[in-house]
Amino acid sequence: MPARVYQPSGKSEPGAIPSLVVVCAVVGAVAGVVEALIAHYVISLFLIFPLVLGAVVGGFAAKRIAKGKIRAPMAAALAGLVGGFVGQLSVHAVEYYEFRSTVSSKIAGIAAKSGQSPDQIIDAVLVHETGHAGLRGYLALQAKQGISIKDEGESDDKGIKFTGVGAYLLWIVEFLLVMGVAALMAANRARKPFCESCKRWYDQNVPVVSGSGDKKDWSVVVQNLERGDFAAAVAARGQVSPKTASTIVLERCSQCDSHDPLLDLKVTKALNTKKPQTSTVYRTLLHPDDARALLAAVEATRAKAAS
Repeated sequence: MPARVYQPSGKSEPGAIPSLVVVCAVVGAVAGVVEALIAHYVISLFLIFPLVLGAVVGGFAAKRIAKGKIRAPMAAALAGLVGGFVGQLSVHAVEYYEFRSTVSSKIAGIAAKSGQSPDQIIDAVLVHETGHAGLRGYLALQAKQGISIKDEGESDDKGIKFTGVGAYLLWIVEFLLVMGVAALMAANRARKPFCESCKRWYDQNVPVVSGSGDKKDWSVVVQNLERGDFAAAVAARGQVSPKTASTIVLERCSQCDSHDPLLDLKVTKALNTKKPQTSTVYRTLLHPDDARALLAAVEATRAKAAS
């Protein structure tokens, strides 16, 4: 019985996917504005902020995916990309607004004497310096002047400065970080196992049996699981040691027994420390009859040990 991978159905509640895209875009815009204001008035954390922004969009997306029962990872990822893009674009839009507002207040007197509005003068300067007005001209001017990455208290000539192509590459990296984190979180949530019969996410993680965490032992367990010999798999698990252990866990729906449970073989190291480390070394879907056979083998082993 070779390992079977869970494949999301691609379904969702009616209207859930368009709603997800809208939610991601709105959350991205709001979070982007907040990030830009914090960076402008409090502190700028360089590439950490894009990661945080992506996590915020991805977190809200995950909640909406769970509520809308969206089992379409590609659509979820696309919504995350949209939200991340809107979020990072909002950061630049707020910076652009702050730039125009600050410059307008400084040149108000000059504008009054020239008979032009501050906006007209700003756009004229941007066109003269970069060949473009508006947001595009502002970004080109920023790239021309350079973006400094420096520690708090350092002078402008300290730290790292990105100019020209380097500035655009920096912005591209920021967009990729935001969009990538948001899309990954959204897609991973949509890949969670779902019971199509009960129309609900799997809601139980049941530890079935524990054993040795040594690879030589759990690799034999895996071999027997793939052969469908559950009694042999349970018998080969070995004993838990003070430092490491393996555990067979079934992720399943609590409302029916007609679904395919997801079996995880997890290995935990550094058991008697403050930071035990757990990793999944094997995963497969089980047919309902196979899951019952596994549980029966565990019960038989326990009954034998108790007698």
